[in-house]
Amino acid sequence: EQLWQEEGQNALDYLHWRGLQDQTLKAWRIGYNPTAGYGVPSEWGWEDGEKFAIPKGIVIPCQDGSGLHYLKIRQSQGEPRYLNLRGGHARPFGLDTFRNAMTALLFEGEFDALLAMQTGLGIGFASLPAGQPIRSEYAHYFENVDEVIICYDNDPRGEVEAARLARIPGFRAAGRLPEGKDLTEFFLQGGDVFEWVNAQLGGL
Repeated sequence: EQLWQEEGQNALDYLHWRGLQDQTLKAWRIGYNPTAGYGVPSEWGWEDGEKFAIPKGIVIPCQDGSGLHYLKIRQSQGEPRYLNLRGGHARPFGLDTFRNAMTALLFEGEFDALLAMQTGLGIGFASLPAGQPIRSEYAHYFENVDEVIICYDNDPRGEVEAARLARIPGFRAAGRLPEGKDLTEFFLQGGDVFEWVNAQLGGL
């Protein structure tokens, strides 16, 4: 709730600047932690363990019908800029959107996936950091998906990982973004997100 209070205004302004709409932020429960502190895994429904630091920043929860899988904090300062809180586990963000989709786009970052979701196209949108595998436990989410289009970042690692995933049957790499490292940078440089995403669906 702090994202929608006065103390979260700067964070909300930043998210709006990135092109994310209030409806999207609320639907995916994007939040804000205004003060650095500590927590324990059991507070989030995870197995008990030692307390861990929770930095100040934008909160990105990966949560679906099967529970809360991870919490990530986007810090405004310091490195790493995105910090996964201890106690969670790796999982594609937005994976539930694949259930009834015949086509899906896979990004590296959550905010890129959310930006693409706002096109309103009736397909699946998810994110998975470069280097993380498509695990067998995700298989049932892909049962109806004929094609997964890999929209990884325009950098050496993203290109290598996209090529690796493209070897999986039913996966292919997206066309290169004409501007920017990722979909958000493309948007910030004046790119038309709907037009680019729609072009990928046509295999252009």
